[in-house]
Amino acid sequence: MRWRAAQAAVEYILTTMVLVTCFAAMYGFIQGELKKLFILAGVKILKTYY
Repeated sequence: MRWRAAQAAVEYILTTMVLVTCFAAMYGFIQGELKKLFILAGVKILKTYY
């Protein structure tokens, strides 16, 4: 019985680590892309009005 509880705990920890890593990578990627999009949008807006 102890072995199953330990295995479940290890599986939960590994799953949590994988999900946190995945979300951190997605956050970093999206943050970089949003910066580029805001710069492009700002340039287009400024070119339109000035």
